[in-house]
Amino acid sequence: MTGPARAERPERFISLDMFRGVTIFLMIVVNTAGAGTPYTQLEHAPWIGFTLADLIYPSFLFAV
Repeated sequence: MTGPARAERPERFISLDMFRGVTIFLMIVVNTAGAGTPYTQLEHAPWIGFTLADLIYPSFLFAV
């Protein structure tokens, strides 16, 4: 009698893992932009245009 068959683990997409990791890193950087005057790309833009900070959440949703 043999034991139960092991389910094979699906392969991971390294590029998706990297994209998700960079996105999470940028979320942390934007939320803790530093003391004093933060860099302008790390602040949310007014309703005119967008910056890096405005693209992070949609990027995370794309990865999910």
